[in-house]
Amino acid sequence: IVDFRDEWTKNPYIIDMKYPKYRINKEVKMEKEVVGLCDAFITNTSYMLENFFQDYDVLRKKSYVIPNGFDDKDFEAFDTDYTYKEAFRITYAGAMYGRRKPNKLFEGVRQLIDEGKLDKTKLEIRLIGAMDVARITGYVEEAGLKDVVTMEDYLPHKEAIKALTESDVLLLLIGEGKGAENFSSGKIFEYINCNRPILGIVPKVGAAADIINETQAGIICETSSVEEIKAGVLELYKRWVDKSLIRKPDSDAVNRYHRRELTRALAEIFDSF
Repeated sequence: IVDFRDEWTKNPYIIDMKYPKYRINKEVKMEKEVVGLCDAFITNTSYMLENFFQDYDVLRKKSYVIPNGFDDKDFEAFDTDYTYKEAFRITYAGAMYGRRKPNKLFEGVRQLIDEGKLDKTKLEIRLIGAMDVARITGYVEEAGLKDVVTMEDYLPHKEAIKALTESDVLLLLIGEGKGAENFSSGKIFEYINCNRPILGIVPKVGAAADIINETQAGIICETSSVEEIKAGVLELYKRWVDKSLIRKPDSDAVNRYHRRELTRALAEIFDSF
């Protein structure tokens, strides 16, 4: 049984590395061997699986989709009930690299401030995790948001969960470009269990958008559209001002991503042989 949490030869982040042709050819050959030898083939999203089908029709009779998920034990020490605070805090937790960048969010926020629609003194954007600090600092300075944006290094998992539960909105970023629709990002599953709205700056047709829509967990803004990002931030900010920010996601849909249920699906594949 082969399980792909990410794509191999068609992974956009791998493609962006522009490997030499001999390496690409070698990896295509290796991928083909893995596909041909396996008895069952699992991917993280249906979009990713469709991408494999384009190259390997043989997979149609032996493939399954099992997404990533969350473990509710990670949340036992924290209160996920919402408490209103004096600042509107948007938090991103996770790695930020390659195509994944917050420049259009910063641009949209800057415009909202300049238009008098968002009070800069009541806004916090908290970025947590491994990131190119110099690059992001450039985006922050360009947008004039030095007093708004904070960057913190990688935190232990429990501390990252705590930071999410101390936030008003959880930021999800999926980079632009070919193949971006195949990604859901592992953090989305912990986000949906935090009872905080997600600001999803993601492809509108794609795995991440499907999960947000299914669980009714937030707002989707196309990655390439500053106007949509502005509208999403403004809607959430107005709801915060009105103290009507929190709307519970669909609990039945959220629970389908509990690791207990995902493990059950994996066990059923094992039991089928």
